[in-house]
Amino acid sequence: TVMQPLLLLTLPNLIAAWVSLSMVRARIGIRRTMARLHQDLQELGSYRLVKRLGGGGMGEVWEAKHALLARPAAIKIIRGELLNEQ
Repeated sequence: TVMQPLLLLTLPNLIAAWVSLSMVRARIGIRRTMARLHQDLQELGSYRLVKRLGGGGMGEVWEAKHALLARPAAIKIIRGELLNEQ
């Protein structure tokens, strides 16, 4: 019967700790997913996008490096919704 008050005092702390750990694990998972997505967005075919040079109504221009070639390149990425308009 002495254990019941002790359990009632510690149970909220244990629940709070469990919720906190769950939130930290979820946040770590989200960060890892975002890092993978960011890496995937930085690659376009054989090119690795280095830096955004500019953008406008049609799309964006990026400095890029080819996986095999040793020279820099510029890649223009046109917004997808513009390709469907006629």
